Amino acid sequence: MEINGSYTMGKNTFALGYNRADADVKGSGAYITLDGTTDNVYANVTHQLHSNVKVYGELGWADQDGSDLDLGYLVGMEVKF
Repeated sequence: MEINGSYTMGKNTFALGYNRADADVKGSGAYITLDGTTDNVYANVTHQLHSNVKVYGELGWADQDGSDLDLGYLVGMEVKF
């Protein structure tokens, strides 16, 4: 399940989102042990600097059954040629 939305005001776009995933993955490798429900909430903002340049930032938080997950963040710039 996923729900998200955005709002643009001038050169700024604000977005919020939520998704929920139920997983039951079992594997033979040591790194393939996903079991339970994961909830993810995120918010981001994008600012258009020029017609081909924008900067953005995002914060995300995840919660998974049986796991210790932290706050994630991202900042970046996109330049189109």
